[in-house]
Amino acid sequence: MNRLSASMFLCLLLILPASIRAADDPAALRTAREHLMGPLIATAPEFTVHSPQAEQSGAGYRCGAGNMNAVTLYLQHTPSDPNRTLVPLAGIAPDPAFVADLNRILRTFLSTCPDSEWVTSAHYYRDAIPYGMAVTDKLDPHIIAFRFVLRGGTLSLKPAQIVSEAQRINNDPARNPRLTLAGLQAENAAISGESLRRSADYRAGHAVASGRQPGIVYRLDRYWAQYRRPALARRIFDGDFGVDSASTGYIHGGARRYADTTDFRFLFIHYADLFSERCAAQVESWATLAEQTRVNHRSELNPVTGIFEARSDPETVTRRIDARFAGLYPGYEDDLLTAQMASALEQMKAADRGEQRRTSEMSASDMASAVEQQMSDVMDRSGVFPEFFDNHACTSATVTQMGENILRAAHGRPSLQAAGVKLANAAEESDPPPG
Repeated sequence: MNRLSASMFLCLLLILPASIRAADDPAALRTAREHLMGPLIATAPEFTVHSPQAEQSGAGYRCGAGNMNAVTLYLQHTPSDPNRTLVPLAGIAPDPAFVADLNRILRTFLSTCPDSEWVTSAHYYRDAIPYGMAVTDKLDPHIIAFRFVLRGGTLSLKPAQIVSEAQRINNDPARNPRLTLAGLQAENAAISGESLRRSADYRAGHAVASGRQPGIVYRLDRYWAQYRRPALARRIFDGDFGVDSASTGYIHGGARRYADTTDFRFLFIHYADLFSERCAAQVESWATLAEQTRVNHRSELNPVTGIFEARSDPETVTRRIDARFAGLYPGYEDDLLTAQMASALEQMKAADRGEQRRTSEMSASDMASAVEQQMSDVMDRSGVFPEFFDNHACTSATVTQMGENILRAAHGRPSLQAAGVKLANAAEESDPPPG
């Protein structure tokens, strides 16, 4: 590289964008990464090795002075088979043949390094990066990493004293799709689709007849504007359950299903209660739920202590509910009670910090206003109920679509839309396309 080209190269490094993603420019990604990874010290058919501890020595590289305690090896992989893990694995550890190959190609470099208990290999795809990650002034997170001991220029895997569950998941191809290039690309595509889904751009198709699916009810912005807090109910109604709705709730990148949220539990319970109450003629099978409560609350004088103490009597309360909702209902109720108790505890802590008044310091009117506001907040969590049932007959396709999709979301099943179910009178109940 002549003096002019070297200067130009330095300028390019200085004006690299603040963040580089593979989708933007794979070549720029490599340039940004390698600037942080250090010199290229070895090349193999399917990966290259860099180390920030390397310094030039003649035609090759050696461990630089001052790097006595630790050595980091960055490997960028270009797997010929996208369905094979980027590092050959034996369980959750690198395959011994891979370690032997690494020792072979790094023999000259490692022979210049002092013995160390702390050698790390961090592995990346050369031209791919997890969705949403970027290279800035720091490297993007590695796909997988291993710890080695270096003795006499030879690496050997450092036995783990404790293997965390997170490490077991991360190093297991069955649970971490990123360990294969095909898996990472599929995950990136899914999360990219999730980003588009979250923006609700899919609704543009609902406003034109050609974008509508036969047998499905379509409601547009003007319809949903009549409700207090319709966002979640609208998504469930539209068959939008969040990422990976057919699985246990999470993908490796951590995206969440709506059914795993507290607001969905409010939605589920309010629909179940109102449908069971108002649409009893449409309930095909009933279930009886029993819960323990306390009644006859009173104060009684303790003859031993002379102090009035609170007393109440246990009572079992039963109620009938549409059997379709009965399996999840008690657990969802418990979840909401836990959430309400946590909220109450947080309010008590806020009062202790002086951020709000204690209930004992409130006047009767202030207390009434606070209770009214709390009840309003609870109703807002339900989103569109009970008004939704005021607006539609129990036999309508609109009520059926809402209830069926709530149940399908709760149980991790495909939506009515995804399953190709057709509801009678759906077209007649749909909002007409504008214009």
